[in-house]
Amino acid sequence: MRKPNIRLLVTDLDGTIMGHRDDRQHYAEFKALIDELRRDRQLRWIVTTGRHYGGYRSYTSSLERAGIYPDLLVTARNRVFGRHGKGYRVKPAYTAQVMAAVMLGHVRGRRTLKQMHHHLSNNVQGVRRVLQLPDRFTLRFATLEAATESMRWIRQRIRDLPTLKAQQVERELSVVQIACRKGNAVRVLSARLGVSRDEILTIGDSRTDRCFLDRRVAFHTGCPLNADDETREIVHNAKGHLSTKFSMAGSIDVIRATLDGTVSSEIPPVPEDMPRRRRTGGGGSHTRSRDSHHLKRSYILGGAIAAITLVVFASFGVLPFSELIMKPVHLLFRLFSGIFSLFS
Repeated sequence: MRKPNIRLLVTDLDGTIMGHRDDRQHYAEFKALIDELRRDRQLRWIVTTGRHYGGYRSYTSSLERAGIYPDLLVTARNRVFGRHGKGYRVKPAYTAQVMAAVMLGHVRGRRTLKQMHHHLSNNVQGVRRVLQLPDRFTLRFATLEAATESMRWIRQRIRDLPTLKAQQVERELSVVQIACRKGNAVRVLSARLGVSRDEILTIGDSRTDRCFLDRRVAFHTGCPLNADDETREIVHNAKGHLSTKFSMAGSIDVIRATLDGTVSSEIPPVPEDMPRRRRTGGGGSHTRSRDSHHLKRSYILGGAIAAITLVVFASFGVLPFSELIMKPVHLLFRLFSGIFSLFS
């Protein structure tokens, strides 16, 4: 088996890099491996997480003390950060592009879903609708041959749409739209970094990671032993590496096996001492409160900047309805002038 040239590593955080009691003893090995790949292959490491920025920083403080940090970070609400000094700095262009890709991917997925349902219902003889919802449909065909041929047609239509997942069970076909925030982020950032699909390795362990474990997003995939059953099945079908180790040790195993060409796609048995899964995106009530406060400040600051920009442009008369926009501003100035005159 030809050894791949991995230039982009994309991992989840909870349960993939952190979350097991033995993770700390693997910090030095993980850091040495990432540093070696950065030096020898110019590898970039991206962490995608459901946590907000504040929750991520507090949760990964032990990683940072050990000198372990990603080159790019994608947090909740598709915000993209780049490593800067001892912290991170938001990357507005990357963030805007990821947000647009997520939104457009959702819209395109819904439209394609509707078009495929309409085409199959009206052009295949003997087809019967079992279920139709905005985000999914199920059809039953008269013959197994018709179902198989229709599945072949569907796979062609969705080959560039990781937001859609198709499944065939005998004469029934189902197509479902899935959340693909992380998958869209990987596609956007890999394009910006000039990395092709066969140079990407993605590692995840849970439902929110399934989209970027799709071969339409990354050719090389893997998961640790603590991954849930459906994630393990997805990695198995994608011919990725299913590790027999937990969390960070499992991620190290996936990276080494992929680079060495010793990938094992066999699903390992689940041990009796499987560690309890932690909540993704949660770090206790204190962390959630801090995340919420950080998010509110971001919204307030963004709203204030947008309002000031609007008023500045309206004051020069360059916007439509500039006079209408300036009316409440003039009223506010008159109110303040009246108040000041009372106390002067």
